[in-house]
Amino acid sequence: MVSTKFTLLALAATLSTAAATGSAKIINRCPTSVYLHFDGPQDHGPDTITLAAAPGSSYNEPFVQDKNPDVGRAIIITSVNPPGAAKITFAYHVANGTVFYNLSIEGGQVLPGKEIVVRSGDTGACPTISWPSGTDPNPTGQDHTKSCSADNEIVLLLCASNI
Repeated sequence: MVSTKFTLLALAATLSTAAATGSAKIINRCPTSVYLHFDGPQDHGPDTITLAAAPGSSYNEPFVQDKNPDVGRAIIITSVNPPGAAKITFAYHVANGTVFYNLSIEGGQVLPGKEIVVRSGDTGACPTISWPSGTDPNPTGQDHTKSCSADNEIVLLLCASNI
C-alpha cells in the first residue's frame, strides 16, 4: 500500500512538472484601443476582449493547451470590432515542454508605422520577433516561428516604442 501511494505521488509530481507554467501576454502601448479575438481551445475565456487605449493596458493568459496535441491557440488583434479585413495573429502551441510562437499579418496593416515586438518576459530567454514599422519586414512567406521553454512568459508589445 505504501509503495503504491508513493508511486502515485511520484507520478503526480512528474505530471505537474511537465505542464507548461508560462503565459502569453499582450500589452497595448498604442494611443488607440485594439480588440482581441480568440481561436483555439473553445472552453477558455471570452470570445472578444477590448484593450483600451491606455499605456500598458494588457491581457495575460496561462498557456492554453487543448486535449488534441495538434491544436494551438491564436489571438487575433484588430483595430475594429467586429474584426475587419486587417488583422495581426499572435499564435502559440505548447508541446513537450516547449512553446512555439509566431506572428503574422493579413489583410493590410492594423497599426501602420507602429513597432510590434514579440519577446520573452523579463528573462530574455526566448528569441524575439521584431516588426519595426508594424508589418512583416520579410513578407516572403518565410516561417517566423520561434520556440523556447514553455515555462517562460511570451509578450506581444503593440506600439512597442511608445512609453
